[in-house]
Amino acid sequence: MRTDVEYTDNLAILMEAKMAVLEPLSELAKQQATITQTGDAEILLSFLARKQPLMDRLAELQSELAIYTHDDPAARVWRSAEHRSACRSASERCQNLLAEIVLLEKQSLDEMSQRRDAMAAQLQDGRDGNLAAQAYQAAGALEASSLDLSSG
Repeated sequence: MRTDVEYTDNLAILMEAKMAVLEPLSELAKQQATITQTGDAEILLSFLARKQPLMDRLAELQSELAIYTHDDPAARVWRSAEHRSACRSASERCQNLLAEIVLLEKQSLDEMSQRRDAMAAQLQDGRDGNLAAQAYQAAGALEASSLDLSSG
């Protein structure tokens, strides 16, 4: 671990950047949860397209932050106690936003899964109805084409 101020300045910058990505991502996740309930796939896909660049940037930031994960936080050198406190606050805000996003995404996924299962059940009911109708038609055709050889 480096013990210079630039090292922790960079950490603070990365945490602010992460928060700047998570905040709009959180808003999109909230909107997505509402859209998911309506079942409008076209709008949902547009939300997914808007989220992708944010997800890509978040992955980049996570990669850049990886070097700080094994540091001893007490050994970091900060410009001031205020800088340290601001970075800690940003980190906590990021954790809260991430937890909120994960929850919203899970809820949206559950909603989409329920809609998919309901649609699959409707399709299966339609197929079953078609098969039953075809069976009745086939039985009727067999009866109509039978030759009655009984004496009358």
